[in-house]
Amino acid sequence: MEQDDFFEKNKPITPGISYFADQFTHTLYYKSATYPPGLENQDEAYTIFLKGLDKFRDDLNSENDASRTMSMIAQVLNFDRKKQWSPTIDFVEEHFDNVTKRITTEGLNEQNMIGETHQALNVITAVLDRMEPSDSRSTRYFELLRKYKAEIFDHAKKGDDSMAKDLCSFLYHAYERGDKQEAGDQIKEILFTGSFPESSKYSFFKKLQNNEWENLVYIFFGKEMEKYIKNPYINSDVISSLECYAEGTTLLNYYEVHKTLNVCRQIEEKMPNGCEMLNKIFGITHFGRYSVEDLIEQLNDWDKGDNTPYGVIVSSWDDWNNAFNDNRDEHQGTVAKIIKQVKRFGYKTRIIEARNKEEFVMKQLALSDRFNKAGKFLFLCVAAHGEASGFRLGRYGERVGIEDIPLIKKDLAPIYSSSMQTVFFSCSTGVDDGFAEEWSDSKIESIGPDKPSHEKEVEVFSRLGGLLGFRVVYGKAEQKRYPRLR
Repeated sequence: MEQDDFFEKNKPITPGISYFADQFTHTLYYKSATYPPGLENQDEAYTIFLKGLDKFRDDLNSENDASRTMSMIAQVLNFDRKKQWSPTIDFVEEHFDNVTKRITTEGLNEQNMIGETHQALNVITAVLDRMEPSDSRSTRYFELLRKYKAEIFDHAKKGDDSMAKDLCSFLYHAYERGDKQEAGDQIKEILFTGSFPESSKYSFFKKLQNNEWENLVYIFFGKEMEKYIKNPYINSDVISSLECYAEGTTLLNYYEVHKTLNVCRQIEEKMPNGCEMLNKIFGITHFGRYSVEDLIEQLNDWDKGDNTPYGVIVSSWDDWNNAFNDNRDEHQGTVAKIIKQVKRFGYKTRIIEARNKEEFVMKQLALSDRFNKAGKFLFLCVAAHGEASGFRLGRYGERVGIEDIPLIKKDLAPIYSSSMQTVFFSCSTGVDDGFAEEWSDSKIESIGPDKPSHEKEVEVFSRLGGLLGFRVVYGKAEQKRYPRLR
């Protein structure tokens, strides 16, 4: 039974908050093909919300399931791009005391992120974000956040993503209201020091993006970027990759540039000229994709000609939507997880970046030449934007297509272990008769997604002959393995 029919056929005679809440959540998240939800889904969810407004009013007054009510209020304010916020803001104004009485120091110290205090804070910040600066009503919302600023700051520092967003709202409004020195110092602490976990920084940038607060990013990030770029270890190649991000359409690009600059700084502190060497030898420019420790270990292994058996990850230079910069939680993205799992079997992983098919070949041959005592590649992973007929490496359309396979494999086949797996983290490369199937042969297995999708989980396991295998869960696609059994 379709979910919409289920709601209609099971509608109570007197619908309560749970009915409206479930229908609202289904419409806003599960019916939408995108995140944030599309405008059509937002409109439908908003209609449901307005229908339930009287019931929401009763629930706030009767203390019945107030958390779910406040959650919906915050979501309506956060996702309604058509800016039809007045009825919702008026509703919060009408029940301001009912909402704010739920915000307590004790509630802030609870670990329950869906508790009343956390939901009420979400409502307060959502209303403040949607009010015009000249609206006199906004002052009491801002002062309420100021009252609990220390607790919010402390929670964000411990990795509470929701509190990081609340903190972002407070500091933005504090800066706009003239408190530029103190708010500015705290923004710098969040963005440019190691005192905040990456997950909180990412949430902070997400909040900036969703509210289009470009001026705050420009004021602080622009100056910091200029300072870093003047350092000699940020060469022209890295700057070029950063400029590629700067041309992106979302403020999350700034987050990725920040990560690259921060990783570069840490590498230089531990290994002077390390960034330049990583760039020249391995083609690394998007340093923020990887952990400092993994990059330094790889450079040390190069210097000594390490003979540990290894596999290779080839990452594309081009990444128009930051799909491969997923190391947002203390470097626990796909690359880091693969490296960690491979080490459990006593092997290593080498990382290279390529911007065209020539580099795709030459960088792999260079690894084989330097680590010749380690034997042939145990596996190959390709992280690049793809389609059925190939994958893209460069910023200006440089790609590897099915038509390139014969010549490329002629050069690379000698350095690949027999029965080695190649894993494509590249959209649609796994369709039948697509790139992954054409890449496979009697000595090479291929894995790829059969439609546009991003990997969700990757498991590395041991195979016969000392090789490694991969099980990949793609978000919206099936893992296809080739060659096909005939």
